[in-house]
Amino acid sequence: HWKFPVKSTLEPLLESRQIGIDIGDHEYSSLSSFQYFHNANPAGVPLLTLEPAMRNALVEMKAQRQVAWLELLSVQFEYTLIMMGKTEDKAVVNGVLMKLNTPSNPKMTEVMNTANLNVECYVCMATIYRMVIAYFRGDLETALEMARKSENVAKVIPAAPIIKTHALYDGLSAFDAVRGQRLTTSLQPNSRRMLISRGKKQIKKLKTFSKHCPENNEMGLLLLEAEFAAVKGKIEEAMFKYSLAEGLAERYGNMDIQALVCERAGMTLKWSGKEEERSRSLIQRSIELYEGWGAFPKANQLLALLETRCGVEVTLSYK
Repeated sequence: HWKFPVKSTLEPLLESRQIGIDIGDHEYSSLSSFQYFHNANPAGVPLLTLEPAMRNALVEMKAQRQVAWLELLSVQFEYTLIMMGKTEDKAVVNGVLMKLNTPSNPKMTEVMNTANLNVECYVCMATIYRMVIAYFRGDLETALEMARKSENVAKVIPAAPIIKTHALYDGLSAFDAVRGQRLTTSLQPNSRRMLISRGKKQIKKLKTFSKHCPENNEMGLLLLEAEFAAVKGKIEEAMFKYSLAEGLAERYGNMDIQALVCERAGMTLKWSGKEEERSRSLIQRSIELYEGWGAFPKANQLLALLETRCGVEVTLSYK
């Protein structure tokens, strides 16, 4: 992911998985399956596509007694279900993501006692997924806490594309907190200067990453730069950056990032009190994209915003 588009790894990983199956090497096929799904998320593969495929892969891993890969993939599966709104699924009820702050977590203890499992990698991945969930739910306190706890991700799993996920959502959480739209009392000790510095640090990271592989990183970089411009009150500059970011996300097929960009651009216009009609249009577009990606709770959240604050009625096809 440092030099090549993460999308380019998906087909070879599926071929690698099949080779493992053909020769009876269950560990090799399970590793390939895990790596495929781990790369598919930042590659923009819709949650709607990933969820049933991951469910089947987990059944295979369990049957083949590939416990380490089973536990690692279970974390991403749990994240996928939560983002889709399937919080009553037993994988979520019995999972670890929403219990990461629990002092005594039986599931985490069980996983830590699993043979041949890289526990540091497991915890780091779980923490980053928890950060993303918290950001989408508007829980900036948890998002920033989880970002801090997983800031050593590049050392723990240097070959994982989830590194750019951490940089993007850490920066987004910091800039959103600066804007004060959802700033809680417990966040206030984080001064504006410290939060801006935190966001700028992530911009610098993505800038470096983009020099080596623009397709993996440039849309996230532009989104963060747009958010920073919005923080400084430079709305025209922000909208220009949002537009560039959306164009790249659409070109590369990252519906998740495109939805996020449209949402942030629409909210920036709304908070600035400018171009109300354009703001509504962007938020409506983000709803449609979130729906296509499979993030139904987020689509519903924005739908409620449009109906209650903008005075418009919107219908989603999945309702």
